[in-house]
Amino acid sequence: MSLEKIACIFRILINLLKFKKEFYIILKLFISRKIFFIKIGASEASITNDVLAKFINLFNCEGVLIEPNPIYFNKIKEKYSRKFTCLKLAISNRNGSRNLFTTKKKYLNSLSAIEQTSLLRKTSFYKLKVIANLKKRGDEKKKFLKKIKVKTLEINSLLNKYKSTNLLFIDTEGHDYFILEKLNLKKFNINTIIFENRHIPGISLRNKLIKKFKKNNYKLIFNNFNESIYQIK
Repeated sequence: MSLEKIACIFRILINLLKFKKEFYIILKLFISRKIFFIKIGASEASITNDVLAKFINLFNCEGVLIEPNPIYFNKIKEKYSRKFTCLKLAISNRNGSRNLFTTKKKYLNSLSAIEQTSLLRKTSFYKLKVIANLKKRGDEKKKFLKKIKVKTLEINSLLNKYKSTNLLFIDTEGHDYFILEKLNLKKFNINTIIFENRHIPGISLRNKLIKKFKKNNYKLIFNNFNESIYQIK
């Protein structure tokens, strides 16, 4: 067994001992069936401490890692391309292209590795979200802001290519709702869906998603201030 797998086992055990419910849920899923996952917004998969990274490095599974930010995509491709499909694009509610906002590389190079990771993870379609994170640091917003034109693929077009998907992760810094709203749950039988809920704007949109999942026979099995996990009944 490789040192990386041993490290993954150790990290999973630590989190299980901390009684983190999401780890129990994901572990049970990986043990119970052959996993084909899709991770939309895969920047964190390049970080050893990422939840998904712990499991995909340990278990025999297949999957797709999707990341539009070229800095993170190159890291993901280098680490995972031999095992998983790596796609440099953004998933959206329509096909085409969009502007993605991030932080300039020259500015990032002046920061520590932890600070770089913190800012890069805030890459978003929404300019104001990136500006808000720069403001928190007291930095000049326009000077360090970078705009990238990225290819976008509609969520159902993606799933048409990967129909065996039974685990879907979505972490898109504010765009999760628009992906989920477009997702055809009647057509695609995805066992477990995990998404970042804290950027969904307003109770009405949250309630729309709750109704959609309920209508399509999904049960909310985990929910906290950051993420929600739905599983088909």
